[in-house]
Amino acid sequence: MSTQAERWGETPLPSHIPRDLIDLPTGGAEVDLVSEEDEDGPDPYWLVRGRILPAGGTAEPIRFEARLPRYTWNGRMLQVGGGGFDGSVPLMDRVGVGSEQWYGVPTPVEQGYVVYGSDSGHSAPAGGLAQPEQATFALDDEMLANFAHEHVKKVHDVVAALVRDAYGTSAEHSYFCGSSNGGREALKAAQLYPADFDGVIAGYPAIYWVAMGLWGSRCGDIVQRAGADAWIGPELWERAERAVVRTLDGLDGLEDGLVCNLAAASGRRDETLSVLAGVLSPHQLDLVSAIAAPYDLKGIGYPLADEYPGPAVELGEPLRDDSNLVAINVLPSSPTERDGLVTQFADDFLSYLVMRDPGFDPRDFDAGAHADELIAAARLLDASSTDLDGFAHRGGKLVVYHGTYDQLIAFPATIRWFEALAGRYGENTSDFARLFVVPGMGHGIGAFDMGADLLGALDEWVCAGTAPDGVVAYDRQGREGSHPLPLFAYPRYARYSGGDPANPSSYVAAGPRP
Repeated sequence: MSTQAERWGETPLPSHIPRDLIDLPTGGAEVDLVSEEDEDGPDPYWLVRGRILPAGGTAEPIRFEARLPRYTWNGRMLQVGGGGFDGSVPLMDRVGVGSEQWYGVPTPVEQGYVVYGSDSGHSAPAGGLAQPEQATFALDDEMLANFAHEHVKKVHDVVAALVRDAYGTSAEHSYFCGSSNGGREALKAAQLYPADFDGVIAGYPAIYWVAMGLWGSRCGDIVQRAGADAWIGPELWERAERAVVRTLDGLDGLEDGLVCNLAAASGRRDETLSVLAGVLSPHQLDLVSAIAAPYDLKGIGYPLADEYPGPAVELGEPLRDDSNLVAINVLPSSPTERDGLVTQFADDFLSYLVMRDPGFDPRDFDAGAHADELIAAARLLDASSTDLDGFAHRGGKLVVYHGTYDQLIAFPATIRWFEALAGRYGENTSDFARLFVVPGMGHGIGAFDMGADLLGALDEWVCAGTAPDGVVAYDRQGREGSHPLPLFAYPRYARYSGGDPANPSSYVAAGPRP
């Protein structure tokens, strides 16, 4: 067999991938660009851009991008999920979607991975990954199915064909990593396409998408009904949140603004609610309690969940974080606005992805009256299934992580799903799945901007069988007073045992083993 370098010189990549190489219905795929990048650097790669054509109708193509190492392929493929409503190809670099999962090491393509991702089958308007107006794609059946999960399989099959042509052999291992909606996509990859993925990383995943939409829209209703007397501005909420964190700080042996011992913190719920009552007015406290209350799903027959938990404000989970701009907050920018990403995103989600009616007013939504639409959307979009039989039986490995300061997706929802997974598989769960709860990590930055080599941990688990009982995380912002923090598999946590807080060996795993 010729060397990689010789093959690249001799055999250009095909301009077309026939539809019979893609297991789901498509019109085949077209390769639009093959360009050598970083040719003078130590790790040159070929950049490939192309389109997977629709099976029919008016659907947009799925636009994808792949980076194939020219000389240093390690035999692995890594698919990167998107975020928000998708609509653009992930950056797949040192910044952007997924980058916290390979922090402190070379980028995946520099490590020799074939790295690829897609826009999931629609182009988003300018303005970022999570703009609510991006939801209009869902009015097309094929585009909605692509977004829900089919793009994961279609793009995988196309890039697998390109890899076989480029290197003369198939990949030894195939991984998927993503966060937020990309975390949902990651779980869908394990649930629906287990034969294609040996390892999956799901960061702060939007597991219960439809339930999260119901809760988010309810938040807007609650705030508008409460009026000006209950509105909480940025400075007041920051004061309230800091008071809660100060009350719980030190339960893990170190006062550093990070609450690691969730079990002990939960036991002091009455105390922290009293702290909030000392900062907020009765009307404001009622507003917080209403937003944090679980959303009851029993009356609509929601699959696999009786309720969706609200944010754990009594543990320090924020309702706003203006370091991340107003759009990411649960609370609105003023008493009269129905804004903030939680409500805007949820309203458009209900109108376009559930009701599929651009004229529908989500303020008129009645969950009981529209139970059929909700359940149909949940079965398509949610990643709430705990059936990982196919993935586990073939040796697949799953790493899930979620931060305790996530102001968009409440971390108790991920804990609830993982505990349901453990209820299904019992003591065998830890053979193929691990959850890491990250103190202080938000939906983005937060008090602790986590970065860790989760990809390296996953690869070692898949290839060497060494399970990641613990990984060391770093604050990527490098802020004053920050320190590395070991993350241990849930329900264990890092307890400070003395010495230099900046030394990871100064922490021990506390709590029950998974």
